[in-house]
Amino acid sequence: MTPRRTHAKLLRLPTAKKTRYIFDFDDLKAARRAAGADGLAALLGGKGAKLAEMTALALPVPKGFVISTAACRATIAREQPPASLWAELTAAIARSRRPPASASAIRRTRCWCPAARARSSRCPA
Repeated sequence: MTPRRTHAKLLRLPTAKKTRYIFDFDDLKAARRAAGADGLAALLGGKGAKLAEMTALALPVPKGFVISTAACRATIAREQPPASLWAELTAAIARSRRPPASASAIRRTRCWCPAARARSSRCPA
């Protein structure tokens, strides 16, 4: 006996996953999903993974993004960057140039500068 299959199951086609090449520092959840069992360092590189983790811990990290190691591998394999990389890069640069949501968000940011902590004052910057 063969198992019964419905037409819906037979018509399901596999969907191609769009590879994401750029991750913002504050998009750690998406980076972890994309990295899977390999880990963040394999996807974002050591520095990129640490910056993303620091951002998740609410440490003061400038806005920014990481071009993944998958983009590097794809560029080497094809001898040219993937077509979707340029659109992602343009959007990431635009996002990183946006001003913060409010001036109070800047004032609330704690200073991790050792000189300011020693004096118990605001950051000199």
